Amino acid sequence: MAIELEKTPSSYLPFDILEIILLKSPSVKSLLRFKTVCKSWNTIISDPVFVRKHLEKSKNSPNNNNLFLSTYKNSIQRFSLFNFEGPRIHAERVEENIHYIYDVILCECNGVLLLKESRRYTRKHALWNPSTRNVMYFEGPPTFRLYELVKDHGVCYDAITDDFKVVFVYEMKYAIYSCNNRSWTEKKTHLEIGNYGSYGGIFVDGAIYWVSETGQLVVYFDPRTDELKTLQKPEVLNGDEKTTIRIASLRGSLYLYCDDRDEDTVRIWIKEKGVFENCWNEYITIENLMPRNKWWLHPLCFVGNEILIRLDGKRFVYYSPSDKTFEEFEEIGIYGCEIVPYSSSLYFPHASYLDI
Repeated sequence: MAIELEKTPSSYLPFDILEIILLKSPSVKSLLRFKTVCKSWNTIISDPVFVRKHLEKSKNSPNNNNLFLSTYKNSIQRFSLFNFEGPRIHAERVEENIHYIYDVILCECNGVLLLKESRRYTRKHALWNPSTRNVMYFEGPPTFRLYELVKDHGVCYDAITDDFKVVFVYEMKYAIYSCNNRSWTEKKTHLEIGNYGSYGGIFVDGAIYWVSETGQLVVYFDPRTDELKTLQKPEVLNGDEKTTIRIASLRGSLYLYCDDRDEDTVRIWIKEKGVFENCWNEYITIENLMPRNKWWLHPLCFVGNEILIRLDGKRFVYYSPSDKTFEEFEEIGIYGCEIVPYSSSLYFPHASYLDI
């Protein structure tokens, strides 16, 4: 019987058909089990092209509106996966296999989370994929002083070298950790990065994006050159030094938004695809906002044709661009917690470099 199972998948199904069938499984846990069926299934599911296609399919799924939530560090249930469906919220506890000291989520890239200890000054960090339960522990740049403040973080996947890179940004310098090489590279920069409108750097379209400390520039890390560069703002904002810009990632695209100082509105632009594209197209204007909500507004994701927005520490609303109306949730008791958009994926640095 075991021999029959080994022969069946590869003997009777063409490769392309088998790949299509396996891609229809949204569950990473199921795919990990399927890898044990036979060598051909394991080969397909382990292929980087399949891993990329599965993540793209997951992100494009209309049911994929999950938010990864970090609860309070003294909570028994530290990590939960939240799904927003209409006016209801579904919570699912995440099985933890990561050391208990890593309880602060810094950012996310392709389903891989960057975490650290809750202490302000620490060298201890980890990469964790909750879906595959893979963990990698590493320490900060060894030549930097422990009490040097990390101003922001980011993680990106370099498709050319098949490498995950972690970026720590300091005052006038930054450091890049290559997961493939298990080593740090340090570089100087005149760009100053601050955290506006996001929890850590945003990985989208092959690069990590931040907003400068002045709130006037979009800064990005290009993994092909390991350089920090700047992106032009929408032309209408050029010369405006009083408006603070913020950024968000929605449906795999980078969005830039800012409030009109004298109006009850927030304007949103979408960047054209491609790392080197500097073209912004005005997307929508969110209207009828209370003045106190404009600064705290943070778009999280699309749910159908509506945008899920976090207005402050514990208020969430749906905004309908067509009707220009808000639908508010009841308070859900997650004030002060980090919420990171999350997609279940098979991605992780190569197994030969894991510390599990």
